[in-house]
Amino acid sequence: MTPIKPPGTLCEAPPEYRVLDSFDDWYLLIDEDHDVIWANSALRRIFGVPEGELRQAVRALGGDGDLVARILAALGDGGEIPEFECRIRDLEGEERRCLCSGRKAPSGEGWLLRFRDVPDAGDYEKIVEYTGTATILIEDDGIISVANTEFERLSGYRRHELVGVKRLTDFVPRTDELRRIIGYHALRRSDPAAAPKNYTFSFADRSGNVHTVEVTIGMVPGTNRSVMSLLDVTGRRRAEQALQKSEERLILALSAANDGLVDWDVGTGTIFYSPRCFTMLGHEPGAFVPTVSSLLSLVHPEDRDRVEEALTAMATGERDRFEMEFRARSASGKWIYVLDRLQVVSRDTDGTPLRIAGTHSDITERKSAERELLIRDMAMESSLSAIAVADLDGRLTYANRALLEMGGLTDPTEVLGRHIAEFWVEPRRVEEVLRTLAERGRCTGELVGRRADGTEFTAHVTLNFVTERSGDPICIMATAIDITEKRRMEEALRESEERYRTLAEAAPDIIFLVGTKGDVFYVNSAGSRLLGVEPESLRKKNLRDLFPPAIAERWLAMLRKAAESAGEFFTEETLLPGDDGGTWLETRLIPMTGRDGTVRSLLGISRDVTDRKRDEGRLRFQALVLDQVEDAVTALDTGQRITYMNRAAERLFDVPLSEAVGRPESELFPCEWLHTDDEERVKRVLQSSGTWRGVLLHRKKDGETMFIDATISALTGEDGRSAGTLCSLRDVTAQKRAELELRIKDMAIASSLDAITLADLDGRIIYVNRASLAVHGWEREEEAVGKPASMFLADPEKAKWVGEEVLRNGSWSGEMEARRRDGTTFPMQLALSVVTDESGRPLCVMGSGIDITKRKQAEQELRIRDMAMASSLSAFTIASLDGRLTYVNQAFLSMWGCTSATEVLGRSVMEFWQDREEAANALQTLRDTGRYINERIGRRRDGTEFYVRFSGNLVRSDVGVPICLTASLADITDLKRAEAEVQAHNRELSALNQIIGVSMSATDINETLEEVLAATLALLDLQGGGIYLIEPERRSARLVCVQDLPEGFSPEPCIPDITVPPYAEVLVAGEPLFFDDHPHLRYPGEESETPHPYASIPIVAHEKVIGALNVICGERNRFTDADRSLLTAIGRAVGSSIERTLLIRQLETAEREANLYLDILSHDIRNAENISSLYADILIDMLEGDAKDYAQKIRSSIRKSIGILRNVSTIRRIHHESATLAPVDLDRVIRDELRIFSGSRIHYSGTDLAVMADPLLPEVFTNLIGNAVKFGGPAVEVAIRVEESGGDVRVSIEDTGPGIPDGMKETIFTRFGKNRNRKSGQGLGLSITRMLVERYGGRVRVDDRVPGHPECGAAFRLTLKKA
Repeated sequence: MTPIKPPGTLCEAPPEYRVLDSFDDWYLLIDEDHDVIWANSALRRIFGVPEGELRQAVRALGGDGDLVARILAALGDGGEIPEFECRIRDLEGEERRCLCSGRKAPSGEGWLLRFRDVPDAGDYEKIVEYTGTATILIEDDGIISVANTEFERLSGYRRHELVGVKRLTDFVPRTDELRRIIGYHALRRSDPAAAPKNYTFSFADRSGNVHTVEVTIGMVPGTNRSVMSLLDVTGRRRAEQALQKSEERLILALSAANDGLVDWDVGTGTIFYSPRCFTMLGHEPGAFVPTVSSLLSLVHPEDRDRVEEALTAMATGERDRFEMEFRARSASGKWIYVLDRLQVVSRDTDGTPLRIAGTHSDITERKSAERELLIRDMAMESSLSAIAVADLDGRLTYANRALLEMGGLTDPTEVLGRHIAEFWVEPRRVEEVLRTLAERGRCTGELVGRRADGTEFTAHVTLNFVTERSGDPICIMATAIDITEKRRMEEALRESEERYRTLAEAAPDIIFLVGTKGDVFYVNSAGSRLLGVEPESLRKKNLRDLFPPAIAERWLAMLRKAAESAGEFFTEETLLPGDDGGTWLETRLIPMTGRDGTVRSLLGISRDVTDRKRDEGRLRFQALVLDQVEDAVTALDTGQRITYMNRAAERLFDVPLSEAVGRPESELFPCEWLHTDDEERVKRVLQSSGTWRGVLLHRKKDGETMFIDATISALTGEDGRSAGTLCSLRDVTAQKRAELELRIKDMAIASSLDAITLADLDGRIIYVNRASLAVHGWEREEEAVGKPASMFLADPEKAKWVGEEVLRNGSWSGEMEARRRDGTTFPMQLALSVVTDESGRPLCVMGSGIDITKRKQAEQELRIRDMAMASSLSAFTIASLDGRLTYVNQAFLSMWGCTSATEVLGRSVMEFWQDREEAANALQTLRDTGRYINERIGRRRDGTEFYVRFSGNLVRSDVGVPICLTASLADITDLKRAEAEVQAHNRELSALNQIIGVSMSATDINETLEEVLAATLALLDLQGGGIYLIEPERRSARLVCVQDLPEGFSPEPCIPDITVPPYAEVLVAGEPLFFDDHPHLRYPGEESETPHPYASIPIVAHEKVIGALNVICGERNRFTDADRSLLTAIGRAVGSSIERTLLIRQLETAEREANLYLDILSHDIRNAENISSLYADILIDMLEGDAKDYAQKIRSSIRKSIGILRNVSTIRRIHHESATLAPVDLDRVIRDELRIFSGSRIHYSGTDLAVMADPLLPEVFTNLIGNAVKFGGPAVEVAIRVEESGGDVRVSIEDTGPGIPDGMKETIFTRFGKNRNRKSGQGLGLSITRMLVERYGGRVRVDDRVPGHPECGAAFRLTLKKA
């Protein structure tokens, strides 16, 4: 577009503005000097034709100086004049209220001013009526000039009662809010940007009801009116207050319960831990960041899997609730018990949990109390005393097992709830006990109870009140002990005393009780009859009064001795003088001790043994006869006491007769019955006056065991009654031991694992053991006995020959083929021998055989292994524990260059290694640890060395005793050689990588070649060199760089003709040249007669020679094969580097041209857009209906194209401008963007935070806010929130638009991706947004504004680094 040029007259419009002549609004075009150069027909028609400078023109229109000042001030601020209200007079002198606005002319020079009539109230009423909220227009004086139906409903007034009558302040009941709103009203008209656009106040309706309203207010452009929208949020505020109170109550409840609060955001993994959660673990609040992993690490290892499984189930939606007790480690290291109660409180549309909340409770004290209660319960349950608990009314609430057993019950439900008095026989007695309990708080006594089966028992009962700390009773505790048995025993004792007294009186023996000094306390009737006096007259007399002095003193001495030896019984025989030789008494004294252990009396039992003593006299004669008998003979009385034994018995018992008589036989001759029923048999035989014979086992004092052949007979008196027992005993120990030895040998043969067979001298089987039957396939011995022994052998002829050999020589051993019953054969190791008697006469033939099938198989396997070891390609050796070789295979001999094993056997293994000291250490390690693996260097017989991989083992026996050393060896010389080659190759690659790295780091060709040459000389230790590059005409080459040439060198700066030898071979043919191959070769410019060894390497790019790398060898005076290969590779790498540098230069040039073309294109498109936008704005103002819609779509497409161009330009700046981040005022950036969208409903409360960014940061908010406005429609609301989070700043841009489906959330930031529901765009804006946010070190994502409800709008959330 061309600059504005004044037309011939003010009526002559520039061509591009002629369309404005058809508009009803008034347009005025002024130049840079503020001179009016054109007015459209509508302005000329209404106001005349203004001429000259702007001030004069405005005054001509009837405007005042303030209008001029405002227009000039707006022109000076920028390229756009916000609309404001002014007053202008028309041609008829009538003052008209107008709205004035303006913008920079499309050409960029001058301004276009627009004037239009201020809309009347009717227009505003139509606008506010359909806003959806209570809306009013407020005039400069505060009067309400317009109100819609919603405001009528809110205020309770009809519209005619409001408009022109009421002020907003009439509805504000609170004084402080009234002053605040009046101040806002004044500030909004003096400084609109400073006045708040959103606030809350109390609103009183006509009925006096107070509502809480949120208002959005702003000035009507170009006027002093303000428009206010009021939203009644009373219900929401009440809900919020109720929620706040509920939260406060929850906090108080949790505090009172000493519980901690947990809130887990499953999606982000964030977990909120209330301070109590930390303190119950002994940590300061916030001491650590709670995560699932960090919390699981605190859980006891035994509980961790269980807790993790439950949390996983909740996070995946498998469980809704979770209540679990587990142990957690506190800060002090102690384990505390925690009760976790969690519940899913929020899910997404798919049912996946979003939030999980719950409580933590410290239950350690409760667990301790439960443990103590459990211990007490177990103690009460296991108590031997019956325990019951009853309430204060006497109803049972608990009974332990002992109580149930006492009552003959098994189920506690049979007693619980019943009164405590129901279980006793005497209710009155129970009532007395309960009264005593009520009076004293405790009582004890004995009660008679009745069991379930009707039987009665007596119990000692104790009752107590269990009280609280305050002393108030809680329940009744009763304990009872069954004393029935005790009472029964006491009664039985009384009955026993009476019974024994009766028995004593009726006993034929004399029973008496005397003191230790001989005083008589009691004598039964038998004693009084013996002494011929009454029993009562004997009491309180002394023994001296009853017996002759000699007898009395003898008895008193015995009494004293018995008293001093408490616990021992004393037996005494006494002859009392009398007729027929007197009376013999056998008396036994039993000391009676008191509780203190003192003997105060003795119980005596005397029996008349006169007849026995006479019989003993007769027996003594018989003893003289029996003493000559070799068998031991003893006579026992009916009490089994010895009355006689002969000398043989004395020898057998090892006790003289004088000590044995009168003593129990079992005391001197303890025996054991060999058969359990022998004792019963003896008793039956003696009762029937018979005789028993058998063998007894006697154990002597020295522990020796004897076998006794015993004959026991019953002795009967003249009256036919039993008079005792006669025993005849013979020592048969030697015989029994011989029999036992023979039986053991028989059992050994029978149970032997060897197959044993006995055959008579004719070769017929007389015995086979179990092993022989099993190995030959027979089941029973009877099947084989009597058959020829040759049936066990496979070859009858050989069997016959072996039999003859055995009889001839007495024995034979060897291997034979044996036969089983089923005909199969197997190898057997057989040993035969002739069994003879003591005189040497043959009795039979015994054969012992072993199945050697497994041994044969093992020998075969061993031979196979030996052959395998001998023929193995790996060397194998066996050595003694001191390291001397005992076996080597052929591979070992070949490996060490030996021909025979005799050359190495017996030699120390250390002789075969290069380093003997190291070999000795290896041998010691092998012996100590049992294994040794390593690589060693061996020395062959001819002195050459080779590498060996050595693996040695210490061989042990079954019981772990070391036997020998074994080793396996493999020749790895070729492998080592290959490893050396690989290492050399790796060295070449490393050097080449360094050369390539040097060449890649530089962008200038000369710099690249100098660095490559220096690196090559250093890495290969070369003396010096230079690089030549072929000139473009490809006939000559120039020296680009040179370094460290020897003294006397004057390198040629140019090779004039590259086609002559020796240059042609390198620079034309592309073949490398080395001094070793061409002794005549000279370095360019070298004149010395003795040439320096050097190499010339072609530099090749894309199979085209572009130069040569010439290097001079160092001290080695030769190039190795590795050097040659590496130099050739360096030549190719240098060529690639040169080619890359050239391509970078071309790319930079192309990029500069592309940026230039883009700048030119952008400038021209913007100029075209200015004109197009102007025409589109004019058309939209002129047209109506579909035509207007089409014009709006044209303007939208133009703006979209400009947006694409701006996005492309932004992308170019992102890619080509380095990110120099600096602190940026975030609030200023956001507010600048809000001015662009001033017509949209955007809520933003401001921030004082700064972030690290660059000048491109506004593009982020342009795209995000623009997307929300563009796709949300005219009714969309946008909320911008900023909050600090640690070192980050979180920004949230939420809208009430159509939202973004879940399936598009991941791809919405990709270039050319779909970016909103049911609509699409070029996809550049959000892609640029993500690029910029990540450029600033942040992250951006999109969520649902209402979680789980995409249709309720989107929420873009981004983080930036805090400045």
